[in-house]
Amino acid sequence: MRNHLICNILFSFVAIGQWLQPVTSHAQAPGPALTVLVRHADRDPGFDPPLNDAGMKRVQDLAATLRDAKFSAIITSDFVRTRDTAKPVAEMLGLAPIEIRYKNVERDAHVKAVVEAVGKQTGGAVLVVGHSETLKDIIAGIGGPRFANDICGNVYDHLFLLVQVAGRIQLVNSRYGQPSPPPQGNCM
Repeated sequence: MRNHLICNILFSFVAIGQWLQPVTSHAQAPGPALTVLVRHADRDPGFDPPLNDAGMKRVQDLAATLRDAKFSAIITSDFVRTRDTAKPVAEMLGLAPIEIRYKNVERDAHVKAVVEAVGKQTGGAVLVVGHSETLKDIIAGIGGPRFANDICGNVYDHLFLLVQVAGRIQLVNSRYGQPSPPPQGNCM
């Protein structure tokens, strides 16, 4: 419920963004007014496993959190876990996700392709479902801050929102669903 309220407030800010003054922001990049980025939901170890039971619950929580968002595009990688994470939101909105190849592709090339796909979406809102090792670079590529560390392998509940406000990009790092365990190691 708390995350739903946060998202409603942010989605309202997007609608009235021209009247807001940025507090901390980064250079504006072309693209959507709002970009929501999440890591895929919980999964078991392996190269391309499906979501586990906790992941299936998390995708329902994500859909509930984002139920009022009017996404114009959803972007995922070609891994089962990212496609399955986006599926409830995509079905709710009747959207076919844009799938960016990541299997057998260099990480930097994948990140660049995702950033380009986001940049092609003008105005509106975009959902990006990525991976622990790619999200920080996608956020920076879109115009958000550059994080020093990847998302921890055991953390699945980050909800990053990049909002264009008064010509600048604002970042909000929220959480959704069941809290993940505390980060382990030098990661977030």
